[in-house]
Amino acid sequence: MNELALISGEFLTNNNVVPKNKRYLFKYFKTDEQKQFLRYYFVFNSMHRYQYNTGRSCSRRWLEKLRRKFLGLEELRKKARSELDFELLGLLESGKYRKVKKFYA
Repeated sequence: MNELALISGEFLTNNNVVPKNKRYLFKYFKTDEQKQFLRYYFVFNSMHRYQYNTGRSCSRRWLEKLRRKFLGLEELRKKARSELDFELLGLLESGKYRKVKKFYA
């Protein structure tokens, strides 16, 4: 499956590779490079060979920051859903949660 996704290059431009319930993440990943990372991460479930497959030049540290930001937001959303904290869930999904920098500081 990953080979076909790589050959088709769908992850380069198509936002539909990100599941609908995860598209709130685009509100936190705003630049083209960050959105590219999200699409790539959802298709391949890792950052391995990101630079080679996308042609984007970036440091491993930057990729690690994006990965921690992604995982932090997902963990916070999971926690809010399990505790039925609809206020926090609403803030997260609307893109108005402001403590995002703590995930990768």
